Amino acid sequence: MGKARLFGVLALALSAALVFERPAEAIVIDIDPGGIGDTFTDRSFAFTALNGQPADGSTQTLDFVFSPKHLTASAGVLEVILDVTWSSGPPFPGTSASAVLTDENGDEIALPTPLFAISLQGSTTVRQLLSFDNPEVVFHGIRFSAPLGNAPGTEVVAASLRLSGRLDTSFTVGGVRQLPEPATLALFGLGLAGLGIALRRRES
Repeated sequence: MGKARLFGVLALALSAALVFERPAEAIVIDIDPGGIGDTFTDRSFAFTALNGQPADGSTQTLDFVFSPKHLTASAGVLEVILDVTWSSGPPFPGTSASAVLTDENGDEIALPTPLFAISLQGSTTVRQLLSFDNPEVVFHGIRFSAPLGNAPGTEVVAASLRLSGRLDTSFTVGGVRQLPEPATLALFGLGLAGLGIALRRRES
């Protein structure tokens, strides 16, 4: 294989890896926030990705993804709430959960600024609630890290993510194309150029 063709193949492989790269430790959960143009102040999304997860004292990272849709939050305070229902009495969640909003590439968005995090317990449910001070922001997902506590023989039987607006915050659903990062596009272009050079040399 010629050097130009080898360069092209390697560049294409690297660009593909960048496009599909996700944190290895996270569980990726696709969420449909609603129809484009929908506006809401409070909405809950049930998911089953944690069902059967034992209460083993670990901290689980959940990558909720709205792409190719996105949410726009109006100015105010937004709350991200994770409810986990256990098969028996809830294990103590330990340290507070954390969450960040993510863009269409899965990168963390610096804003909004976290205000507080609270862990609440019911008979079999642990609620992790986080509030953000939110200047208007567009986000495509939420990366949530939740401590699961430690209780042998106890496992998750249901879970849901809830988005709630306070202080006049509302959410609007929008739709955009998911675009690769500029660096990824550049690598892809280099890969195509390398393949083109290899083909020209082969034909000449």
